[in-house]
Amino acid sequence: MRARTVVSVLWSTVALSIVFGMWNPFATDGNLLRGQGSGSMKFEPDPYVELRAAGADNVSGITAKFHIDPWWPRPLPNDWVFGPIFGVCVNSKDRVFIVQRTEEGPGEAGPWQGNKYGLPVLAFDPQGRLVSSWGDPKMFGGCSVDHQDNVWISNTNDSIVQKFSPDGKQLLLTIGVEGKSDTSDGTAKGKALNASQTLLNRPLAVAVDPAAGDVYIADGAGNRRIVVFDRAGKFLRQMGRQATKEEAEAGAGGAFTGAVNSVTLSKDGLLYAGDRDGKRIQVFDKMGNFKMNISVPRRRKDLEKETYQRGGVTISPSIPGKAEIYGVLLSTDRAQKYLYVATPESLIWTVERQNGKPISAFGRKGYGTGEMQFSNFTNDSKGDIIVGSMNRGVQMFRAIGSDDKSQPREQARGGTPKFRPDPYVRERAAGADTVPRITARFHVDPWWPKPLPNDWVLGATNGVCVDSKDHVFAIGRGADRAGELNDEGPWQGNRYAPPVVEWDAEGNVVNSWGDPKDPPAGACYVDYADNIWVGGAQGSVVQKYSHDGKQLLLTIGVKGKYDTSDGTARGKPLNSSRELLNRPTDYAVDPSNGDVYIADGNGNRRIVVFDRNGKYIRQFGRQATKEDAEAGVGGAFTGTMNNLSLSKDGLLYVSDRDGKRVQVFDKMGNSKMNISVPRRRKELQREIYHREGLAIQPSIPDKSETAGILFSPDPAQKYLYVGTVEGLIWTIDRASGKLLAAFGQKGYGVGEIRISNVANNSKGDFFIVAANRGIEKFGALGED
Repeated sequence: MRARTVVSVLWSTVALSIVFGMWNPFATDGNLLRGQGSGSMKFEPDPYVELRAAGADNVSGITAKFHIDPWWPRPLPNDWVFGPIFGVCVNSKDRVFIVQRTEEGPGEAGPWQGNKYGLPVLAFDPQGRLVSSWGDPKMFGGCSVDHQDNVWISNTNDSIVQKFSPDGKQLLLTIGVEGKSDTSDGTAKGKALNASQTLLNRPLAVAVDPAAGDVYIADGAGNRRIVVFDRAGKFLRQMGRQATKEEAEAGAGGAFTGAVNSVTLSKDGLLYAGDRDGKRIQVFDKMGNFKMNISVPRRRKDLEKETYQRGGVTISPSIPGKAEIYGVLLSTDRAQKYLYVATPESLIWTVERQNGKPISAFGRKGYGTGEMQFSNFTNDSKGDIIVGSMNRGVQMFRAIGSDDKSQPREQARGGTPKFRPDPYVRERAAGADTVPRITARFHVDPWWPKPLPNDWVLGATNGVCVDSKDHVFAIGRGADRAGELNDEGPWQGNRYAPPVVEWDAEGNVVNSWGDPKDPPAGACYVDYADNIWVGGAQGSVVQKYSHDGKQLLLTIGVKGKYDTSDGTARGKPLNSSRELLNRPTDYAVDPSNGDVYIADGNGNRRIVVFDRNGKYIRQFGRQATKEDAEAGVGGAFTGTMNNLSLSKDGLLYVSDRDGKRVQVFDKMGNSKMNISVPRRRKELQREIYHREGLAIQPSIPDKSETAGILFSPDPAQKYLYVGTVEGLIWTIDRASGKLLAAFGQKGYGVGEIRISNVANNSKGDFFIVAANRGIEKFGALGED
């Protein structure tokens, strides 16, 4: 049996201690907390496997072997959410281990908007059922399994590598000294020494030689070396040093430019080490003698000489034409004929191991089904590839057919798969113990939309709307790394879609428009004449466009000027101007007379009404006091008013996010009622949590922040749908405000929700967008 090694990526964290807990939440489906357990979904090939990489014009052939399994893994129990995943590895029984960060970041009080993380190490059986979990909450890092099925974890910031028994109950060996680094002052911030025989400096990955038990550690986040210990943890030797610019450009063996982020040992005794910034895999024998370099190209020719961003650092193309290396795997055939090489541009290359020739590739960056935000990967005995990421969870790509089979890039095609019900729709919300009933009406469609053309990636998506033909529009900021407009060059090779993308009902892109230098901000709204309304000018105006985006028909507000004390976005909100706005968030148009209702609610706290020509009519709303918020006073808004919807019977529904309610008004601004929904779990009701670095106090206990308001598409609009930041969408009787049911689970996987905005079509299907989740469709089946 061979060790399976995974890449770990660079991140900082705190100390490691060991606390163990073992349990089996899926002994039977009856162990689900609520609702009926679901059977496993039959795997079907990915209809778009070739289409996803069709825009990667440096790829001569697209691998047709690996197909995303959208139903793996099954939903986590106990209402758990995946944290950022740092390690993935597989044992001899094809049990998959992931190592995730479960602690909040520095200075963050309480969980992120109600997340409930499991323990750091989660183990899944081949069917994707969670079978065990263990580890101290402070623990995370890279992951590897040796020939005896022991689990090795590299804790980057604690500068140690630890060996655990297969079940995680016993700590068998520690290499390095916890909290001490091989640096000039012994801390992680000291100057790297690259020399110690007892200390490490932020190790990233580990591989174990089954012949002798020797341990090969990529001591590569702080140092630049592969360091070798025997089975008892005694130092044997090391290889590697910091590369000079000249060595990097010349490809000098043993000289590492940046992080040594992966290490893999083949059956024939060759060591493959990822030199991320050197943009190559360096190959050595076990004694450290250099053998060869292997590199793969950038995914597109237009990227070869282009600067790009990583972690706020501008990366210059000093080694042009080549991609950074994020991970290396060996194929599972007896001869290990192929290498699989992963890049931050979310391609996984198939490379001939003997000569280092790239043969084909697959993959696409993004948040949709089959799209990756790559951190690390591994493979099982069947050749399936399991990918983990910081903000995409874990994905399974099933191996079908041969590595030798590839599709020419220019011939890539994709069909339209049949929509099938979600087998885990009830299971996803089973841990939400405040939900009276789990809605079985809405089922995620993993194949909607089809892959974007032109190798596009959706930017920070914050608006979604649907027209009379059930065409879907998404508003995204095509800025670098979700909004860092000052970045030079794209985030690791992204090519962002235009700010406004239009899909037909089948998920085909039919139009796109907008200025990337002045992208829309806020929500998206389609009026009764199918005109498109968006925010713009960094939140100072609301604009009405023709359906095709070719004509700007109306602007409300003044570009670059805000309703504040000094006219800037940073001034004190005035909440009073008849001409200026202050970062509006949402809008609705009255079909009876064309009046425009604007939630001027990110800077101000008001609903402001204009006529069809943009002339001011009236306003209502003010900043709430603490007492107003706790008493639920109508027209007093605690924080951002992030959604607005106008019903057919003339009622205005406004989300008061921090007031944790939907306020209902008539068109004149008279308060009618409040509607609130609970936190998804009882244990959260009086718990402090954080949002964007702010500690949110439970001054309005038991209630959840709202994020999205919709009406059911029946003529009477009988139901109100209200989304929450905790990944639930509630069904509410609109007349009484009574809570009926809910569905949803927070996360990044298929069918999991991170919500910024929501829309529905004439059939009642939901479309959900989020800044770091892209767009999802939930098909409506049956009745509310």
